[in-house]
This record gives sequence, structure tokens and C-alpha cells, in this order.
Amino acid sequence: APDLDSANTSATHDIPAFSNYLTPIDIENRRDIDRIGEHHITRLQFRNRIQTRDKKYGSRDLARLDFSIDYLVDDYDSGVDFSDFLSDLEITPTRWLEIDIFSRWDVENSVTRELNASYAITDPGYWKFGIGNHFLKSHLEQYFIFGEYNLNENHKIYAVAKFDQQSDTFYEQRIGFMQRALEKYGIKYELRIFEGNRRESDFGIRIGIDLFDE
Repeated sequence: APDLDSANTSATHDIPAFSNYLTPIDIENRRDIDRIGEHHITRLQFRNRIQTRDKKYGSRDLARLDFSIDYLVDDYDSGVDFSDFLSDLEITPTRWLEIDIFSRWDVENSVTRELNASYAITDPGYWKFGIGNHFLKSHLEQYFIFGEYNLNENHKIYAVAKFDQQSDTFYEQRIGFMQRALEKYGIKYELRIFEGNRRESDFGIRIGIDLFDE
């Protein structure tokens, strides 16, 4: 313990100052922490957009297809030759149906590592209603339902409810109002309701900027 009666006592060094915040964890004094090893990778990617004529709007997208995979030229004796195979699809077979699917497939083990999907029916410019899921193998399995209604071309209301399979709770629900601020963007005003074990409050208010017509 420090000798508080000594004339040589330095309070700064001997007695830690009181603080309401945790002391930051120091990084070891090393000069190689941001060195990245040499990698030789060849990326194979296919991107395509399919369109069709539309009587009212001239043309519209039927599908957007993105596929990609990396070939690891040097696998550093890991025994892995390919990265996960990624696919990102947006399909609109009709004006009232929207399908979005993203998947990440482990080629080496033939296992789906990630799958995110949403399916929505819509009357463009008026309303949208849909369901979807987020899946991350061994970590996450969640489902959601959402809807929105355009009050006019510059204002809309929306709601989202999210369910977590592992905790068996509707862990988040959102009710919001959005007003157009720029041509493509809008300001969101949200009330959020949470359920389950959380450090935060069960209620929250959020104001943010997002795409208006997403």
C-alpha cells in the first residue's frame, strides 16, 4: 500500500482515480498487429438482370441474380479450396409479388451456413405486407412479419414484429411513421417494444433516415 505520509508519495501513480467508466483495455505494444498475410484468391462472379416490358411503366425487373465464389489458389494447408458460395436473388414475377433470398453455402461440407429470405405481396405506391426469416447455422433462427401503408406520396406508416426461435419470444416490435425528406429518403419516427433478457429498457424511441421506397 502507498505511504500516504511520505513526502515522495505521488497520488497520481499510487492511488487510482475514481471513475464511473471502465478502464479501456490497452493493446500490447506490438508493431505487427495489422499485418495481413499474403493470399492468392481468384473470384468467380456472375451478375445478371432480367427485365420485361410493362404496359404502364415501360419496363420492369423480373429478376436480379448475383452468384459468387472464391477459389483459394493457396490454401495454406487448410485443405479448403473454395470459399462459401454466395447467392443473392431478387425476383418479381408479377408487379404484386416480391421475393428476396440471400444464401451462403459451404461448398466443402455441403451445408447451408446462412439463409435470409422475405416474401411480400404489394400494391406499388399503396401498401405492402410480407414475412421472412434470418438463419445463421448454430447461432440464429429468427422470423419476422411486416406491413406498411402509404397515406400519400410523402407519408406512410409501418409495423414490424420479430420472433426468435431459440428464446421463443417476440424479441422486437416496431411501429413507425415515415415522411419523405428528399426524393429517395425519408425520416423515420419509431416506437420499439422489446421482450426477453436485455440490458436496455423494454421500450425505445428511434429517429433516423432511411430509403423511403425500399
